[in-house]
Amino acid sequence: GSGIDIEFFKEQGAATIAGVDISKELTDIAKESNLGTDIRNEDFSYLSWKENTFDIVWSKYAISCARDITTPLKEIARVCKDSGTVLLQVTHPIRTLPLISSQDYFDEIEIEYPTTDGKILREPHHTLASWINAIIEAGFQIELCEEVINRPKNEYVGTITPSVIIFILKK
Repeated sequence: GSGIDIEFFKEQGAATIAGVDISKELTDIAKESNLGTDIRNEDFSYLSWKENTFDIVWSKYAISCARDITTPLKEIARVCKDSGTVLLQVTHPIRTLPLISSQDYFDEIEIEYPTTDGKILREPHHTLASWINAIIEAGFQIELCEEVINRPKNEYVGTITPSVIIFILKK
């Protein structure tokens, strides 16, 4: 993304930080505000870092946009050190289900929905089983899974459903 999360990890005391995004526009913004940080404009399906580079990998929504989620997860496993941790934040399938034209949860098609800033986001719908199976196939163990809502419960009208799943993975 634009490097917002880099600031958080700096505040947490990370000694070395790197960033990657498929959007050149966002990596340019990240580079401007994070001088000296290794920020690359790449696709998660192929990362140019060496094997076993990172202790921790944080992926926030990036893989949600991929039709094939197994390949990027395998690539993250490749660059993650043995016993490394991956924090994987993805769109919850419950959030995208109402936007599937067929109303079939198992229909993993591209859906569209508006963002809070009025833009249209396009991404494939992935079932929970697809996420879990891709994580396992990539060689990770799920240490924890957290379902998160994106606003306080009292702001919901009607059904309260999660918008995000955060998987804590171990290589």
